Amino acid sequence: MIIEKLSVQGDGVWNEDALIIREETGLFGVLDGATSFVPFRGPNGETGGFLASRHVQEQLEKVEGREWEQLSLESAVLLANTTLRQTMIHYQVDQTSPQQLWSTGIAVIRITEQRIDYAQAGDCMILGTYESDEVRVLTRDQVDHLDQQTRRRWQEAVSEGSITKEQRMSKEAPYILKNKALMNGKGGYGILNGQPELVDFLEYGSISRNRLTGLILLTDGMFPLSEKYDSPVDFAELAREIQTRGLDQYTKELLSLEQSDANCTRYPRIKTSDDKTAIWIRF
Repeated sequence: MIIEKLSVQGDGVWNEDALIIREETGLFGVLDGATSFVPFRGPNGETGGFLASRHVQEQLEKVEGREWEQLSLESAVLLANTTLRQTMIHYQVDQTSPQQLWSTGIAVIRITEQRIDYAQAGDCMILGTYESDEVRVLTRDQVDHLDQQTRRRWQEAVSEGSITKEQRMSKEAPYILKNKALMNGKGGYGILNGQPELVDFLEYGSISRNRLTGLILLTDGMFPLSEKYDSPVDFAELAREIQTRGLDQYTKELLSLEQSDANCTRYPRIKTSDDKTAIWIRF
């Protein structure tokens, strides 16, 4: 098994993404923390998004080999969500206010001799590659329907003459606030934020390893840019780009493209560069 990984900080003060690497137990994952709308800082200035992704990472990585015989991946993720809630309560984060909750997306797998178990929430993705060169998209971007609306409004603001990112962000802020209320709710998306409702939104499953040649796990900062706000990501093509270029080169080219549009006018998005985290496993 060949494992490539990377995690590159974006525009933020903290890299809110995290990596799970436990080769001895076959556990691998990527997490994408999201800063709460109501600002929070931990003992060392950490954001809620950073604390959320690191908490879940630590909770899953500490599960030992024999424990997996009694614990499903789904159950392990839900348990990490519960302990995240307990940690937020310790820090006096109001659990009745979605805007204050720390949150993180996740795409995690556990590799066994014959199968791949997986669990996912948010917009982290898992892609499988096969001997036939087929790319299998195991997961679904649960946030894309809201992100499309954000990109549309952003593009409209550019057309209307909002010159700076700050001007556009001020217009977008009320919608971001509204979207936080949709976490683990009808019409919204699944996310690890301590809410027990995650049980109905976490997606999980198991596939055979038969003819499987590789797996790619990635956060949304790795998604390619598009000039069209409603253009869906071609995940099969993204997998092929990574296979052709490798993680490092693909990421360097994406970073270069982002910097060529630092004001986010050509490619609608709210950050010049988002945190980027990925794992590429080849069998």
